[in-house]
Amino acid sequence: MRKLFNFGNKKTERSRDKLKTMAVSVFFAIAIWLMVVYMNDPSITITLNNVDVRCSGELALRAKGLAVTGKNDLPSMSVSVSGKRSDLMDYMNSIYLKIDVEDVTETGEQEFTTSVEMPNSRLTLEKGGNEQIMLDIEPLEHKSVQVLTKQTGANKNYYIKSEIEDDYIDITGAKSEVDNVAYALAAVDISLISEKTSGEYSYAMYDKSNAVIDKNETLEAHSPSVHIINTPYTKKTLPVIPQLSDELEKGYMLDRAETVVYPPVIEAGVSADFSGEGVTANIDKLTGDETEFYLNQDSGIYVPYEKSVVKVKPVIIKKLTKQMKLNITAKNLGEGLSAEFNHELDAQVECAEETEASDITAEIDLSGLTAGTHRVPVTVSGTRVVTSIVGETEVTIK
Repeated sequence: MRKLFNFGNKKTERSRDKLKTMAVSVFFAIAIWLMVVYMNDPSITITLNNVDVRCSGELALRAKGLAVTGKNDLPSMSVSVSGKRSDLMDYMNSIYLKIDVEDVTETGEQEFTTSVEMPNSRLTLEKGGNEQIMLDIEPLEHKSVQVLTKQTGANKNYYIKSEIEDDYIDITGAKSEVDNVAYALAAVDISLISEKTSGEYSYAMYDKSNAVIDKNETLEAHSPSVHIINTPYTKKTLPVIPQLSDELEKGYMLDRAETVVYPPVIEAGVSADFSGEGVTANIDKLTGDETEFYLNQDSGIYVPYEKSVVKVKPVIIKKLTKQMKLNITAKNLGEGLSAEFNHELDAQVECAEETEASDITAEIDLSGLTAGTHRVPVTVSGTRVVTSIVGETEVTIK
């Protein structure tokens, strides 16, 4: 039993010795290779393709109100360089083609000669580098661009109103690149917002085809971010109330009973102090056809953009002020009391053109009044009546 145990130990030791020998062999092989490469370090020649092209003097050019474009469209250029293997391995990424634009004074397509910039004197240019290339010199332009918000993520309980404190940014660059910028877009993740917050958000610029501008040569923004305030509004279903614009209300009225709205209710956001009846749709044109109208962002309400349009088939009536003799009735007279007043009143009523006195209800409210003589307002109502109060009448309660 003891011999078997000892035999196992000897076998394990031989395996460990073998692994140590292999590890030492690999170590010495790597060491010898490094000695050959770095101690011998032969001189070699390599060809670098697609060498980086850089302009010298661009700041001076911008000071003259000019900018250079076309570098991104240059064909691939290559150079052959010789030197010690170690130097080429360490410095080949620092080799580039230089174009001097400092002395340019005019716009238009112009020819330039490239030169090769070496990181040190231990490397030698063997071939290439002196190329004649064409670049565009453009006027430097400034423009203010609107920044919009794009919400990402989903929020179960709230609609989030994301407002940019200053929704324009100033950009500078070559005319062609500045003219290509249509707007900027800042993304806001709303999924975890449950209280009012604010912060700095970066943005991307977009062209007139709504494609993000991810490559440019001269564009500079005066600010890398915008300040956005995010306000949560509790989700709530509200009726849609059609309403004429201030301009149309000067000469027209809306027959709400006949006007059709679709959808009649929407889900919008409301603040804690909201006490309104619904969200209003702004009828801003004369039409009797089904038409799309925008919902108003009334106080305490936030309507997301994707929900901000409804269809309305309005019944719009021309209105005027008519002199009418109205029959007045009293309501809410206290028990055991009687009221004496003039039951007829000549009044001016703003209403639809075809409205008659019989279409109007004129009332006085006697709630809470005790014995004595009182001046009580006369209110009028009707499906096509605009005026609510037409005057006062004297009432004696006994």
